[in-house]
Amino acid sequence: MKRLLLISFFALLAAVARAAPARLDALITAGTSIKLNAASPDMAYVVWSPPAPVFPASMAVSVWLQPNSSGPFSRVAVVQSVKDEPAISLLLARSAALGLPASAITTEINTLLATWQPRATDIRPDNSLAPDLAALPLAAKIARALQRAADFPSAATALRQMAITQPALRMALGQAWAGPIPQGNPSTIELRRHDPVTNADADVLGRVTLTPGSGIPLTTPAPAIQVPDLTPSGDLTIKLRWSVPDALRRQLHHTTGFILHRILKSSADRTGFSANPTLAQLKSFAAANPTAYALASISPIPAAKLMDAAQAADFSPVSGDPSTFFFADRDPSFSDGLQFYYYLTARDLLGRDSEPSSRALGRSCRTIPPDVPSDLTASDEVLTSGAFKGERRIVLRWSSNNNADPAIPGRTTQRYAIYRGRPTDNVTNPEALNDLENPARLATLTPVFVSHSPDAANRIVWVDNVLTADDPDAGKTRWYAVRAVHDSLCGPVMSAPSPPAFGAFRDRKGPSAPRGFVHQNCPIFAARFLSATTFQRPPLTGQSGDLARLNRIRLRCIRRDPSVEAVSFSVTPADSQQAVPIGPIKFGPGTSEVSIELDSTAARATIRCQGVDLHLCLSNLAASPLQTLASGATSGTEFLFDTGSLSASSLNPDNATDANLLSAIAIASVTHLGNNVVRADLGAALAPNRSILIQNRPQAGGAWSFAALAQASGASVTFGVRSWPAAAQSWRAFLLPIQPATCPCLHDPSPEGASQTSPVVIVGLFPPGTKEWRIYRKVDNGPMELHLSGIAAIPAPDTLEVSSQDTVLPPQGATLCYYLQAFDESGNPSPLVLIKCVTLLPDPGTPVLEQPASTDAGAMSVRWFCPRPGVKNFRVWLAAKENGITPPLTASATAIPPAAPYSISFRRQGAETDENAWAIAAYELPDLAKDGTDSIFSLEFAVAPNQEYIVWVEAIGIKDSTKSESSKRVFTWQQPADSTVAWPARPLPPGVPYFGRAVYFPDVLPGSVAARSTITLDEMEEYPVGIRIGTVQFSGSYAAIPNFSYQSVGLGDSPEAVLTPFPTASGSRSILPFVLYRQTILPDGSPGSLIQTTPLREGIVFTNSIWDWDFSPNTPDSAATTIADPYVRVLVRENGIFDLGELYLVDSQPVEFGASYHYYLVRYRSSSEEAPGEIDTVLDCGIVSIPDSE
Repeated sequence: MKRLLLISFFALLAAVARAAPARLDALITAGTSIKLNAASPDMAYVVWSPPAPVFPASMAVSVWLQPNSSGPFSRVAVVQSVKDEPAISLLLARSAALGLPASAITTEINTLLATWQPRATDIRPDNSLAPDLAALPLAAKIARALQRAADFPSAATALRQMAITQPALRMALGQAWAGPIPQGNPSTIELRRHDPVTNADADVLGRVTLTPGSGIPLTTPAPAIQVPDLTPSGDLTIKLRWSVPDALRRQLHHTTGFILHRILKSSADRTGFSANPTLAQLKSFAAANPTAYALASISPIPAAKLMDAAQAADFSPVSGDPSTFFFADRDPSFSDGLQFYYYLTARDLLGRDSEPSSRALGRSCRTIPPDVPSDLTASDEVLTSGAFKGERRIVLRWSSNNNADPAIPGRTTQRYAIYRGRPTDNVTNPEALNDLENPARLATLTPVFVSHSPDAANRIVWVDNVLTADDPDAGKTRWYAVRAVHDSLCGPVMSAPSPPAFGAFRDRKGPSAPRGFVHQNCPIFAARFLSATTFQRPPLTGQSGDLARLNRIRLRCIRRDPSVEAVSFSVTPADSQQAVPIGPIKFGPGTSEVSIELDSTAARATIRCQGVDLHLCLSNLAASPLQTLASGATSGTEFLFDTGSLSASSLNPDNATDANLLSAIAIASVTHLGNNVVRADLGAALAPNRSILIQNRPQAGGAWSFAALAQASGASVTFGVRSWPAAAQSWRAFLLPIQPATCPCLHDPSPEGASQTSPVVIVGLFPPGTKEWRIYRKVDNGPMELHLSGIAAIPAPDTLEVSSQDTVLPPQGATLCYYLQAFDESGNPSPLVLIKCVTLLPDPGTPVLEQPASTDAGAMSVRWFCPRPGVKNFRVWLAAKENGITPPLTASATAIPPAAPYSISFRRQGAETDENAWAIAAYELPDLAKDGTDSIFSLEFAVAPNQEYIVWVEAIGIKDSTKSESSKRVFTWQQPADSTVAWPARPLPPGVPYFGRAVYFPDVLPGSVAARSTITLDEMEEYPVGIRIGTVQFSGSYAAIPNFSYQSVGLGDSPEAVLTPFPTASGSRSILPFVLYRQTILPDGSPGSLIQTTPLREGIVFTNSIWDWDFSPNTPDSAATTIADPYVRVLVRENGIFDLGELYLVDSQPVEFGASYHYYLVRYRSSSEEAPGEIDTVLDCGIVSIPDSE
């Protein structure tokens, strides 16, 4: 019989502290006693721990004993942590006296040391100790563990955890004492603070009274309860927790934890094992049924949370605790639905168990959930069948899960759980959507279950018949989510919720149609008066009377662009005020001005001018001031005007000529609307679409600059800017001349003089109730695209004004149509409204110039492609290294020689550097026909042979200020060949001499060629002719070096580097790629058949390797390049100082004795050059005569 009396609180485990803690005033102290047998002494075992979370490792405690709880105390021990083996051996003996022999700790300390040993050296699959550690005595192993605990906090924590059930280790840590106590009456043991320096004891830190050989029986624990876990973490896992009765709570400091005993239910039921057994019965069953019984927990399990019986059984996510568990029982033998009985015992400080609890049932289940349902939709529909036919309902549809072959047993879907959330609005339920994401909140919702019954489309359909269109919150959005359900033996296993679908009964009536307008930069078609000057005319002869008094007037007008077709004048004498019309007068082809002279008797007159363009659009009527006419027989007055398109950005209101076109208008205020869109409020309302020029400058002063051209809308104008100025600005505005409705408005995205693209500004006026607005754009007849969209914070109570600027404008011109649409908070759309289509003034495209071609007539044919939009005409430029440019053969082109030749730079195709040439002339082509459709253009020039030309084409825009230029091409006239005939059937072009002459090898071999050249005598008989194509100099003589081959030395990284180039007018050029041709010379000396003797060679075949040239370890190896080309051989001439290697291209075709052959090395143009594949140069390699066989 063992009995324990305790004066303390719960025993707490504390981490070993590295730094000295604050002074401890008390220790939580507990103890027990044991008598193993009649011959053994009564032993006391006392443990202590600090109430604070730290305990000083160096703290010393003295143990005082009062026998029989009367009389004086005497000190029986001083306890502090130890690390020496002899002391640890003594403590192990004391542990054995407590009934816990060394074997009880050996396995645990070996396992702990095995986890600490270096893993990179001696890794064993069984995690056993290294041989040197395994051979140590147990005391030495514990000393090693204590030393590591002193150095590493994590090791100290692990060691203290082990010490809870190991008295020897706990005593070594200085937090327990064991020793004999007198028999008979209870004895009292005090713990006092001890000073190791003075050997003095101070205040009492703790006290226990123990009855020898007797302990207090622990209260029987409450039965365990299985914690439901139908998530993947609960798969084949039994999670358990239990309540702690009040009586056992008072004894918790007597315990080290709880032990779970597991018995197979089927075995217990078969043998009739008790539901409330004694400890002895439990041990007896375990011994008799080893396969049905198991300790679920080998080590004591702490109660992580103190619960009463009601709390332990409450798994409600609202009122209880659904997730806390103390132990998760997993075993490889567990299968789906397997059941066990669990018995719980409390274990005291010396490993003695209490009586077991009543049994608790546990079941292992597969809880891997089915797949998450997918493709969930929720729609407001009118039912077409059933009891609610004709009524509106929310209908859910989702894809059915596939149950054909589940990857894991138990994952089949048997039904679905449907959840409907609360209305999601920002007022009453701002957190409604969080219900789906919060498991605790989701558990409060009651789902509707439907069976797994897919339709023909493999979809599940469910109609929400609870929520109707008459519901007060029907118009509010609710979320729906679906979970797939597998009904396991432990309960329904559910997948995660599907992504939500949102449903509501919509107000199907959308907002009213939005309104809007578009501002664009339209060049104005205008006429301007420029000047009135006196000119000299031939004298009048034979005139008298009124005729002699006539004043000569010259009316002259310059058109600024080719779209102007004609011009009209009128003369209004000052005395009659009757305008005399003159015209219209058409501009001649290729001319940019008209001029007419007339005589008038008026002394003073006002002249007016008006232009007419190809759209029959009339410009404003430009008027001169009332002008006094020059009189006299030899003088007259010239009135000069111009007419055509003017960009608003080029107008200068401070210039008198432009000021005549403009009318100033006041700006009351300027407001930034966002998106770099600005609205200017004007001093007065204007007619709709009246064009206004906006300029600004810093308030501090400076020049006025163009800001925008926009159209008025009542008393305001809206326009876009590149960025809203940070500094204060001054603004001014001017009205432009009214353009007739027949005049097309082409938006100019690149106005003359402007530093930025001129955007198209879209202003949308969306009706009240708009929640979302959209601006769409369509380019020509292409698809409609979203230009800009936005969402109002709340549905707009009034008209919502939105402004945007479109800066992504197609450079080649297009018609852009802009549309507006509004949506209410239910997503109902308004009508889609077209507000305006804008046609862009295109920039000219970039000409794509082909490589010029040679003609039989000695001309250069220039051909190019260019889209017609935005192009007024073309200009072809010629440049040359030398003179030799002649006018083009096309009569319609006009030569425009520059005032002086100027240098231009160009780069040949495939070259890496630029070259210079002199631009000599440009040739202007006529304006393109307005009704033309061709996009390919051409021109021919007479050129000089053997002269290199540089050619490029320039496209001139409708606005003369815009141009685009093609790439430059290099051209030299060559006699054209019939490209339908393959080489060498075509006659070869004339050849130029090449340094590499064709040789007959037997003529050059004797006495001058190294014996180790790479062409042998046998090869010379087979390939007797070669053309030298390169040379390389070898330093020193290699003749005495073993295994030396000239084929492998001195050619660098690539043998192509030593190929001899040939000279050209622009510098030397590589002979690659080339083909060797051979032409037979007939006996009479005339040329015979021409054949190809090698394939096209674009390089030399070689390999790179490391060569040990002297087989010596004291010298470094060399990099060797070995020629592996069957058409190339190396001949080396030795002179003792250096050796000269000659690379030869061999004739691979047989030769006849006594025959003569003319060899040509023909270079072709590579893929990186103009006209690839054509012959570039023919290199004449001379004639070789083959000796007779004799």
